[in-house]
Amino acid sequence: MLSDAAQRMAASEVSSLAVTREGEVIGILTERDLVQSMADEVSPKRTHVSAYMTRSPYVLDIDSDSNAAAQRMIDLGVRHLPVVENGNVVGIVSARDLLVLETWPGELSSTRRGS
Repeated sequence: MLSDAAQRMAASEVSSLAVTREGEVIGILTERDLVQSMADEVSPKRTHVSAYMTRSPYVLDIDSDSNAAAQRMIDLGVRHLPVVENGNVVGIVSARDLLVLETWPGELSSTRRGS
C-alpha cells in the first residue's frame, strides 16, 4: 500500500523505491508519485503502489558511468534510475547523487543515498 511505501521511504530517508517482483524491476515509486496520490485524494492505506508507480522504468547497468546516468535522466526527464547488476536491483542513483559527485568529488560516499 502507498502508506507502507511512504513509511519505508521516510524510515530509510530516500525519495524513491524500486518495485520488484521475483528480483525483476517492475516499477519505481517516487515522492512525486506520492504527492500525486495526495492530490487525487486516494486513501494511502487502501491504494496499491502499482496504481502510482512508473511501470517498467528505465534502469542503469552497474557499469554505467555518471555521464551516462546524467544523460539518461535528462533524456527521460526523470530524477531517479534503478541500478541493476545481473538483472537485480543494487541501488538507485538520483540527480542529487550526480550533483554531489560533480560538485564535490569524493563526497558521495558520505552523503545520504537516494535523496
